Amino acid sequence: MLKKAVTLILLVSFLISAASCSSSGKKVAATVNGDPIYMEEVDRQLDQLKQQHQQLQGQEGEQYAKSFQKQILDDLIDQKLVLQEAEKQNVKVSDKEIDDWLKQVKKMFPSEQQFQSKLKELKMTLDELKKNRKDQIMMQKLIEKITKGIKVSDKEVEDYYKKHTVEFKDPEKVKIKWIFVATEKEAKEVLTKLQEGADFAATAKEKSVDPTTKDKGGELGLKSKAELPPEIADAAFKIELNKLSEVIKTQQGSAIFMVEEKQAERQKSFDESKAEIKNKLLSDKQRKAYEAWVAKLKKKAKIDKNI
Repeated sequence: MLKKAVTLILLVSFLISAASCSSSGKKVAATVNGDPIYMEEVDRQLDQLKQQHQQLQGQEGEQYAKSFQKQILDDLIDQKLVLQEAEKQNVKVSDKEIDDWLKQVKKMFPSEQQFQSKLKELKMTLDELKKNRKDQIMMQKLIEKITKGIKVSDKEVEDYYKKHTVEFKDPEKVKIKWIFVATEKEAKEVLTKLQEGADFAATAKEKSVDPTTKDKGGELGLKSKAELPPEIADAAFKIELNKLSEVIKTQQGSAIFMVEEKQAERQKSFDESKAEIKNKLLSDKQRKAYEAWVAKLKKKAKIDKNI
């Protein structure tokens, strides 16, 4: 599971891979056709993984982390090769593409000040962020060119469904709404207010700190256990319908929720599943084509690793 977090460049978050390094005084982890990859880049991504996965933390996790350090470096080498090839093929990225993307990123932050604070936390400048996004788009455009024309037939889709029917069971779900706040103390105050008759939707809009749900009355929609924080999932599938939960503490904060509907597990039909299957099979074919293409680049490249 962890390995998947560091393998495909299209799945790497801009916050993980976004910072660039100046060359002076930096330890070189590898060179690719003479272009350096700095140890700082590897360490930055490894630190992000350590924050997300407890298995990589502490003394016991250090040995485990070393294998991921090598995997991260391999991914960075792949990215460098793709970028070099994109430049050879004169792949272009317009200023408008970068500006449009940056506008979308900024919408994820409540204010410009918080966006700038995030950049500072990542030890990045705006120009570094924009340069990284330009590189990402260049790689994406070239990969799209490499995988263009790959198709999946209707028969392939039907055959896959017949052989993997169990994969297309829709799990048990609950329709849930919540009010999410920073502290347990705040959550208890909100719960008291709700118990005294306050409207849930209005209270969510006023008190919740979850930007994706607060203006929708706290509505999360239909969620399976896997889609909810584990602390909430356990309680959500046991609670009575339309009953206020107790305050639930999570790693990010505290919540109060209500379940409005419960949906039993069911088998999805072929018609319901075929778009998902087609996308999966297409993605698999594109990934294999991309990996084969990168392997050819590697055979022709001069790569020197220092770790």
